[in-house]
Amino acid sequence: MNTRALLNIGLLVLVLVLVAVVTLSPDENQTEVEPLTTLKADAVMRLEITRTGQGDLSFEKIDGEWYMQTPYQVPANRFRIDALLGLVSTPSHAHYDLRGKDLATFGLDRPAAVVNINDAITIEFGGSEPLNNRRYVRIGDTLHLIDDLFYFQLGMTPEGYVSNSLLPPDAVPTAIRLPSLTLRKQGDSWVLDPAQADVSSDRIFALVQEWRNAQAIRVEAYQAAQGEGEILIEQADGAPIRFTIHHANDGILLARPEKKLQYLVTGEVARRLMELPPPVEATPAPDAAPAAEPAPDPAPGPDPAAATPEAPAAQPPVQ
Repeated sequence: MNTRALLNIGLLVLVLVLVAVVTLSPDENQTEVEPLTTLKADAVMRLEITRTGQGDLSFEKIDGEWYMQTPYQVPANRFRIDALLGLVSTPSHAHYDLRGKDLATFGLDRPAAVVNINDAITIEFGGSEPLNNRRYVRIGDTLHLIDDLFYFQLGMTPEGYVSNSLLPPDAVPTAIRLPSLTLRKQGDSWVLDPAQADVSSDRIFALVQEWRNAQAIRVEAYQAAQGEGEILIEQADGAPIRFTIHHANDGILLARPEKKLQYLVTGEVARRLMELPPPVEATPAPDAAPAAEPAPDPAPGPDPAAATPEAPAAQPPVQ
């Protein structure tokens, strides 16, 4: 075998080695990032949040709905809870063994917040790593770096985690007593009590739907004040829901003193909750088309009897 053939074989072997290296080497840009936990969001049934300098919070999932248990016992804001549940599957960009390490270096000697999930997984929140906007968290003896998306949610007021709905998801109203009128369920329909012949069932049902879907723009801690009226929602099962009315600059406050909460409702929403919608005006039938006018007489033409003037006869040339 001559030198040229050996050289070609050597080059071929080198090319195959390089191809193998490129093919088998891991791509750093495609490295799979592990989630913080192996738990799925829909498997979470209980959340407990401990916060330094703030009150503790606890939530429980009952029949598919989230309820706050501490400090209030009311339906929870599902949007806020869903955002918080993202914690279980958020990417862990890096993790380290904490054994033998100084916890204060990561702000974990006194965690600012602690989240306990299903009484099984405890996540402690430490300081931030500003270079990549990430947060140090601890699970057992492992330190993780996660995107800093959850720490500020944990600092929200308890009222921020309360559902903005005026009625709980399992409410089954049978009567709605407003200051100026009362609606009552009768069979499968809703009626005014006492009845008013000139009020349609559509208007009554529209007011009931307003209450079923009503949302406050803000939930606040209850401030004791003299009420200016009362609303009572009677239910098929369970105690009635009672609101006291307080006027505010930007709407009305519907307070539930026994729950220690009050709900701010804007003026337009308040109006729709307090009175029947106006009747829908019937669309007038289109007027009949006007009768067609007779076609105008044709313009008079030249009188056939009249003589048409003739051009003057040509005169003979002057001699």
